[in-house]
Amino acid sequence: MVFSSNGQVEPDCPLKSICLGHSTNRVSQSQGDSVSSILQDAYEQFCGCRYIEDNIVIRTGSGLVDISQPLVEANFSFLYYVIEISGYLELNNIPSIERLSLPRLRLIRGRNLRSGRYSLLVSGRIETLYMPRLTEISRGDVLLGSSSLNSYLCNTRSINWTDIAPFPVSGHQFSGTDGCSDIDIIDCNALGCSSGFCWCNDTDCCQTLSFNCNCNNSRCFRDGQNIHLFCM
Repeated sequence: MVFSSNGQVEPDCPLKSICLGHSTNRVSQSQGDSVSSILQDAYEQFCGCRYIEDNIVIRTGSGLVDISQPLVEANFSFLYYVIEISGYLELNNIPSIERLSLPRLRLIRGRNLRSGRYSLLVSGRIETLYMPRLTEISRGDVLLGSSSLNSYLCNTRSINWTDIAPFPVSGHQFSGTDGCSDIDIIDCNALGCSSGFCWCNDTDCCQTLSFNCNCNNSRCFRDGQNIHLFCM
């Protein structure tokens, strides 16, 4: 395991092109009787994977013996290389962690949805959710939740989710940020972000907007060219 130039954790595992994810027809989620064993199971399945067929589902619960132990970014290093998920991403009831990163994730297609609705579901005691290259959720709702009124996931308030996920099923939900105050919101304009949105308080964190309704409700390059549905 090494640290990349921007401080993110890069795992030492062989690269794989396409990997089978979780599915109701196979194993539905990462398995284990503790947080550490669940994350180890996910590491063995996903480390080095770039394209995930179906879903990534990581759930922890209050009955796990190490649920109160804080995590670090390296615990989720197996997500480092993931570029695309054909189904949905669920990171549910995650224990205390300063930053949870998917630094290369670009596209969640939402071809199948959690509970028939969600393509991105994140909850827990996560201070910062960092997905700087995510530009498209093709279908489904976003849910950012927390069981606490403390300030978690506050950086996600500085993201234009309508640009990323313009076709929700029932509507996005951001209850996990209810404990955030105005001082927790990042001033992206002060960072020089032309979009006015950003993932963190750094000049490298500006959000790139790509949805343009002048392109007949499809995804576009910034120069106005359409992106083919299956080529992004």
